[in-house]
Amino acid sequence: MRLAIFFPSKSKDNIPKKIFDDAKEFLEEKLAHSFDGLTEYQEGNGLWISEDGSLAKESVTVLEIYADDIFKSGKCGKNS
Repeated sequence: MRLAIFFPSKSKDNIPKKIFDDAKEFLEEKLAHSFDGLTEYQEGNGLWISEDGSLAKESVTVLEIYADDIFKSGKCGKNS
């Protein structure tokens, strides 16, 4: 199973850049350790319809993991 998380390039809630970057680094580290690796794609684009109805676009980083092994190894579930 392949899972992807799209991490935005900025916060719509005006979180300071340092805190935002630290949160991304924390997520990367946790995912890499939990799934024995991580693939990161930079410079993707996220598009959505903004509140005013116009098309909004921003860069995103895609964090991708392969989760097949956690099911085979028993690392997931209620007792893990």
